[in-house]
Amino acid sequence: MGTHSLFFSHHMQTMEGGVILTDNKDINDFLKSLRAHGWCRDLPKKNSFYKKSNDKFKDHFVFITPGYSLRPLEIEAAIGLIQLKKLDKFMKIRLKNASTFKNLFENKTWCKIQNVEKKSFSSWFGFNLILTGQLKNKRKKIVNKLIKNNIELRPTMTGNFLNNPVMKFLDFKAKGSFQNSQNIDKNGFFVGNYPKDLTKELNFLYKKIEEELN
Repeated sequence: MGTHSLFFSHHMQTMEGGVILTDNKDINDFLKSLRAHGWCRDLPKKNSFYKKSNDKFKDHFVFITPGYSLRPLEIEAAIGLIQLKKLDKFMKIRLKNASTFKNLFENKTWCKIQNVEKKSFSSWFGFNLILTGQLKNKRKKIVNKLIKNNIELRPTMTGNFLNNPVMKFLDFKAKGSFQNSQNIDKNGFFVGNYPKDLTKELNFLYKKIEEELN
């Protein structure tokens, strides 16, 4: 399966929600039930999970899987279909912005950025920075300055997830010092990408961070 969020700030959007892609019929049928309270009503007559009785009165309210209420709305589908037609154009702009970002921030002694190998491909959801060298352990100062200059940013997700309070509810095992995760947790942040030319904004971002080197 491939999962894709369609939240407002992502590559394409339906305001909220997302999609799951699969070429496996059983997974597809299972997800149809899972998204709609666990009902079997959306399943085709031939499926691996439930033998329908052809009695709609009964079959519409038989619960066969754990279930949620995650059915997409028609208005979300309508928006998504239009967005899908624009996706290739959106991607080209995002990649152009990524090129600008790399030209500004690559090979600096005071930060690390996302490294995309030649055989790989990134759609550049956002622009991540991990502060190093002269700016290491100065994230709070940098973040406060950027916010004061109306630059919106987020912590690098998820840093060290073990630091989240939710962990007390989970059954898990952890081994090691998690040194790299801790460094990301303490020194990482990202700013967003968007399908418009961000040359001016990225240069402004670079200027404001560079000021802290002096």
